[in-house]
Amino acid sequence: MDKETREKMVAEWGLGAFTPEQQDEFIDKIGQALYQSVVMRATDEMSDEEQEVFETFLEQAGDKADLFTVLDYLHQNVTGFDEMLAEETEKLKKELLNPAA
Repeated sequence: MDKETREKMVAEWGLGAFTPEQQDEFIDKIGQALYQSVVMRATDEMSDEEQEVFETFLEQAGDKADLFTVLDYLHQNVTGFDEMLAEETEKLKKELLNPAA
């Protein structure tokens, strides 16, 4: 992740009081949670055929199917992916930053 994106995440998620190591740990956990929710939502909205194509993509990518590769695939192949990602990000923020809300 580039420095600008990292700094943006630190500010958005209120991680400024933590050490850089703690920030990295939180950013990793946030990324994993967001990745899981976005992939689940995207596959829920795919047709059976689209799901099969996605599964084939994952099988063919193998170890190269990292977070960014999968998100890039979804961005290119799922209508409204940017909105979905923004919605899931806001949902996760509410869950983690305002647990009583």
